[in-house]
Amino acid sequence: NEMAQAEAHSGCHQWVNYFVHAGHLHIKGFKMSKSLKNFITIRQALENNTARQIRMCFLLHKYNAPMDYGDNTMSHALTTEKTFVEFFHNAKAVLREGSIVDVQRWDKAARDLQVAVEVARGKVDAALKDDFDTPASIAALTDLVKATNLYLEGFQVQQQQPHSQTTNATPTTPPRKPVTLVVRNAANFVTHIFRIFGLIPDSAGVELGFPVSTNTSSSSTGGDEGVLTPVLDALIDFRSSVRDKARAKDVAGVLAECDAFRDDALPPMGIRLEDKTGGKSVWKLADAKELMKERAQKVEEKKRK
Repeated sequence: NEMAQAEAHSGCHQWVNYFVHAGHLHIKGFKMSKSLKNFITIRQALENNTARQIRMCFLLHKYNAPMDYGDNTMSHALTTEKTFVEFFHNAKAVLREGSIVDVQRWDKAARDLQVAVEVARGKVDAALKDDFDTPASIAALTDLVKATNLYLEGFQVQQQQPHSQTTNATPTTPPRKPVTLVVRNAANFVTHIFRIFGLIPDSAGVELGFPVSTNTSSSSTGGDEGVLTPVLDALIDFRSSVRDKARAKDVAGVLAECDAFRDDALPPMGIRLEDKTGGKSVWKLADAKELMKERAQKVEEKKRK
């Protein structure tokens, strides 16, 4: 009926070549319908979750299979999204620390990761050709994320190990660094597929990973000065406090100021500072609201203890 009506209205002899039957959407076990008054509008769904999280939820289910929309379903989507968010953060941190003079010689671990990239590429291609199997595609990308994390963990373990004692005749070997090229290959591929899936808008203007919302806008705050002002103000306050503590030789006070800068000053600006082994720290951009929510949860946990 639909084909006959559409072809008669448009004057087209063949309206479409294929019909796609989508699975029914269920709410708490029942088919969503106005008659049952159990339907949820997109605007209502966006009150609880972001558009990206909802898209991820649908990608984790086959388009032609029934899907139950509820807390458990969204919880799985949120966990999956967080896995990829952290993956992009870690990849960007490695690429920022990398230098053009770093050795890019591929050892076995780097070659294994590149093989994992090619395996993921083949699995995603096969899954999408097999009736647009997006759940299998996300699973293949998740495996690639795990392989990348395992590759990077090897360098973290190396940093944690104490340096071996050497004599003057045996110079200390410089620590091995990740091959940034292979890490970029993995992050580029995940980003490419997420752009196809609509998880990363083409207008986002990002090279790698998800666009980050820090609740600052150059157009509304006066350009670079407006964006940098809160960061610079926080740095000036931090520097003044540390100088005062240092002059008083208050080592504990200096450390307390460092912790306060990490936990109190940076999160409202959408900046997460993570302390790593060996005295190094890594900064990551994130949603300011999410960071403040995490901070509030940590405060509540301390109160309960």
